[in-house]
Amino acid sequence: MENFGYALWLEPAEPKRTELRQLIMTLSEQMSGPLFAPHCTVLAHIEGNLLDIRRRVRELVSGAESFPLMLLHAELRKQWNRCLYLRVGISEELFMLNERAQKLFEKQEEFLPHISVLYGEFPEHEKERLIKDAGFNLPCEIQMNTLSLNNLHSSNVEDWKIIERYSLHMTSY
Repeated sequence: MENFGYALWLEPAEPKRTELRQLIMTLSEQMSGPLFAPHCTVLAHIEGNLLDIRRRVRELVSGAESFPLMLLHAELRKQWNRCLYLRVGISEELFMLNERAQKLFEKQEEFLPHISVLYGEFPEHEKERLIKDAGFNLPCEIQMNTLSLNNLHSSNVEDWKIIERYSLHMTSY
């Protein structure tokens, strides 16, 4: 498994957070996969001094607002951390957040916005069966109201730690 260093995750608001957590738990139990929090990775593979990283994250979230994402459809890959995921439509807010994060952390990474629902290496036919049986109610909109800084230096998902959470301001219309 890959070491992802520190990572920035967008986390969904309730009630979708609980719905996604339940889906992840169900799929993990069925396939003996690891449990993890529902999230959309904004940027991973961040290395460096934690105090400096925290300062940059605070700069990133300064003035940032909560925003919706559209979950489009389920996809699968032959990649343990993108084994089975829900593809996220790229909104202007998400694009700008990723772009700002890449500039602040001086990184250039491919950005494939998604919310994983299963980690592991499983046969394609099993993943296709899970998609068919899960009855995903897609497309749907999900509100993202938190950005978290996570320590993903361990190759064991259960050892991943949330360092700090930052609330995104609610947008008023």
